[in-house]
Amino acid sequence: MKGKLVIAVILALQVSASLCDLPEPEKELVEKYDQLKQAFYKRLLGVYGKAKDAVGPLTETMPQGQFIKDYIDELQGKPQLQSAVKIATLPPTYTSSPSTPTLPSISL
Repeated sequence: MKGKLVIAVILALQVSASLCDLPEPEKELVEKYDQLKQAFYKRLLGVYGKAKDAVGPLTETMPQGQFIKDYIDELQGKPQLQSAVKIATLPPTYTSSPSTPTLPSISL
C-alpha cells in the first residue's frame, strides 16, 4: 500500500512540474482568442441592453420599481461585486491587451 502511495505522489509531482513549463501560445491563437473574447463581450452587452429595454418599462409600473432601482444602485457600489467582475474579466497572462470591460451603469 505504501508503494502505491509513493508512486502516486511521484506521478503527481511530475505532472505538476510539467505544468509549470507551459510554452508560449502561437500569435494566431492569441489573436483568435482576443477576437472571440471581444465578440462574446459585445453579445453579452447586447443581451444586457435588450433585457434592460424590456424590463425598464415594467419597473415603472410595478409598486416595487423604486426598491429595484435602489437595490441595483446599491449592488453597483459594493466592492465585492466590482472585484468579482474584475476577476471574471481578467485577461490571460499571455495577452497584451490591458482592456478589461467594466459593468455598464444600470439606469431604469
